[in-house]
Amino acid sequence: MKSSQHINIGFLPPYLHSPVCRDKRGRFSKNIQETSEPECAESIEIDHNYGVGHLCIAGATGCAVCCPGIEKLLGSSKINTSTSWHSGRRLVEWGTLLDHLKFCTKCFNGPLILSHQTIKGEMKCGLGGYLYVQCTSCQELNRIPYGSTHKENPSSKGMPSFCVNTKLGAAMIDALGGPQRVNNVLSTLNLPPISHKNLKVMERRAGEMIEGFANLSMDQRCREAFEAEKSNAAEDENGTENMPDTNTDSHTDMTDTNSNTRNESVPAVNFSGMTVCADHGWQKRGFDSLTDIQKTWTFTVPYNSKKDNEREKRQKKSKLPEQKFRRLKLKEERITSKGACEATEGASYESELSFSEQAEDIERIPDAIPKPLYTAVPSLNNPTFVIIDLETTDLIRRNIIPHIVQIAAKEHRTQTSFNCYIPPQLPMSNEAEKVTGIVWDGQKLFYKGAELNFVNIKVAISDFFMWLNQFSNAVLVAHNGKNFDFRVLSTAVYNCNMYDNFTQIVMGFVDSLAVFRSGFPKIEKYNQPFLAQHFCKKEYNAHNAVDDVNMLDKILIAANVTSELLLKQCYHSNSHLLQENFIKAKAKNLPSFHPLIASGVMKMTTAENIAGSGLNCAHLKLIYVK
Repeated sequence: MKSSQHINIGFLPPYLHSPVCRDKRGRFSKNIQETSEPECAESIEIDHNYGVGHLCIAGATGCAVCCPGIEKLLGSSKINTSTSWHSGRRLVEWGTLLDHLKFCTKCFNGPLILSHQTIKGEMKCGLGGYLYVQCTSCQELNRIPYGSTHKENPSSKGMPSFCVNTKLGAAMIDALGGPQRVNNVLSTLNLPPISHKNLKVMERRAGEMIEGFANLSMDQRCREAFEAEKSNAAEDENGTENMPDTNTDSHTDMTDTNSNTRNESVPAVNFSGMTVCADHGWQKRGFDSLTDIQKTWTFTVPYNSKKDNEREKRQKKSKLPEQKFRRLKLKEERITSKGACEATEGASYESELSFSEQAEDIERIPDAIPKPLYTAVPSLNNPTFVIIDLETTDLIRRNIIPHIVQIAAKEHRTQTSFNCYIPPQLPMSNEAEKVTGIVWDGQKLFYKGAELNFVNIKVAISDFFMWLNQFSNAVLVAHNGKNFDFRVLSTAVYNCNMYDNFTQIVMGFVDSLAVFRSGFPKIEKYNQPFLAQHFCKKEYNAHNAVDDVNMLDKILIAANVTSELLLKQCYHSNSHLLQENFIKAKAKNLPSFHPLIASGVMKMTTAENIAGSGLNCAHLKLIYVK
């Protein structure tokens, strides 16, 4: 096969071997010396061009040759070029996505193909984001958004904001709450989480838009109210009585001069495709004459500056200590005067009378609710000490009792044990999941990733009672049980209507924390991990109910804690039920004593004792009358 790339000089005619040669323009010249190697044509047509192409070894992302622009994606920390973007869910607006997939931004061929090979990366922007899709024609990377975007200022530089993120900020203001709750919802829906900082930015951006929209709405409503009052005034002047022509003319002049205000429409504010909803309230400021209303609309720049300076001075003054003390003093005076009026006028003067449970006439003094005294249990014959521990959904916060997720128990003498898991009715806090390793997804219960068998709370308590029945005079022992475990267990038993059986089976409670404090007063700390290190020289898996129970049993044995020392700290099993009833009654009745406390008639401790016993201020009035 013949190729024009290879030229044989030996077959040239003899006249071309003369010293006369041609220059670059093709003219004959004697000044040019002949070279040993003749020059070949610059553009030589290749008859057979068999190219082998480009072999990429960079993997799925490609290299700079087969995927121009991939180096910027790989060098950016905000763009995910791995295959981890395949997992999870995304919020996609189909109309926006398909519009950007119509053609390539470089070669204008289309449509672009969405596949595992053409998608080279993803950049997350809250609930929105961008896909980097490679064109199959020119290999160019195209940035495709999930949904619609907007800009507060269209002329500003930078990337736009996704509408779904701004709407999420509006939802945080209206319903969802803080960033932690938002991420809980997103994790439940298997959507990518958003950092707290970005969520606060979305919330502020949505708040500014809602505030602007509310100001616009109030401006429009004020103008409408102003026009309505003008028309009402005109109708009153042109009523049933015949008014002189001069008054009619003057009225006509007045309406003509304000015709611009009437026909003037409120300019529409363009939020660049972003729509928001806002609740707004408008209140008339108390101006009755048209002149005063018109004056409120004639604000100038110096007037606004003056008002702003006055407002700043008031704000600075309100933060001074003497101003705060004055507000507290005025508040106490209002409470005192209100209490005096309630005392003189009776129950009819009280606020929210129709919603109060004490609005009806009180004819009978209720029975007193006993205050828990945690009295010692009289001597027991052959008591059986059962060590227990609970894992719950959270700590006791604001007297809200958490739900039980695990009950573990062990008899101190025979070493028989009990353990069961319970699905909670309240959501578990993040701290509880992190500490205990127990996770409840609404259907299944997991411990460190392993699925667990569980029963409901009533079955669990019934099984626990049946296990305790084999022991005589059972006394429950728990570390810090007086403040936590016994309160939670007593509340759960009471809510399941099993408290009578509970008091017959369980004779008392012992808090091992009080035992170690009284028996070993010189120990540095009294938490269970420190006691395990101090007495047993061991470390264990704390905050697992089974391990906590086993370790507390070993600590009691290593510390030589006798039955007599345990019985000294034993108290009745009904004490915690009395405690919960006392706390509920105190929370219900204590607000009625606030006027007496503020006026110095009654101390807070006395009021808490009276309110916890089931009496309020109305009961005291009835006692005084009788």
